[in-house]
Amino acid sequence: MPNLCDNSPRDRSTPPNWWNISLYTFITEDFTLEGWVWEFMRRDRLREVLGDRPVDAMNPNPDLEIIEDPFYWNYYKPANHIYWDTVEKAPYFLPPAVNIPERWPPGFSGQQYRLEDDELRNYIKINIDINRRDKVLLKDFKVILSLLRQDNPEPSHINPRTTNWIDQHILQVWDLRQFNIKWRRIAELVGFNVTGYDNSSLIQRARNAITTARNYIDNRKWIRLARYIEL
Repeated sequence: MPNLCDNSPRDRSTPPNWWNISLYTFITEDFTLEGWVWEFMRRDRLREVLGDRPVDAMNPNPDLEIIEDPFYWNYYKPANHIYWDTVEKAPYFLPPAVNIPERWPPGFSGQQYRLEDDELRNYIKINIDINRRDKVLLKDFKVILSLLRQDNPEPSHINPRTTNWIDQHILQVWDLRQFNIKWRRIAELVGFNVTGYDNSSLIQRARNAITTARNYIDNRKWIRLARYIEL
């Protein structure tokens, strides 16, 4: 079993000059699920475009010249950025479960980013006699849905523990580890250094936090979070 106190030879103790814990003050108990999805999503997308470079997601003044495609620039804007209030649009668009072919999907209002989840979709085509009354259509649709669920069970419910995410400082820990900050130093920077915890326990808290963060960011669980929870 590896020593929890072990660090890579390249690990360091000092985060980038721009990093500050105050950058995360918007992540409170009132932080929405839409916000969590965006924070996970943008880190995942920046991770892809930056390649071997560390993801500086909270950098207030990122070097956009290293990203040739302007499509990715707004991924540097966190959920509380004034830009989203200015454009009066959500950062991303989640396609609805029901669409009319050849038409813009309901809810789309020009959002720049779209949640691409083609591998998770399973469309079923049905015919609707639109000349029937609404109450008849709704009744018949429920019957059809019930039949479809016999062979295609409803996806299991996801219960995100956002309060734990806040207490674990999962975004802060993931961001700091991008710059190879030592585990013990991460624990200090995010505020884990409280009375009653020994050195190994503090490091383990940081490791637990990044396990959760990697699950949603690196392993892209944020896509399922967006799909299976009513946002």
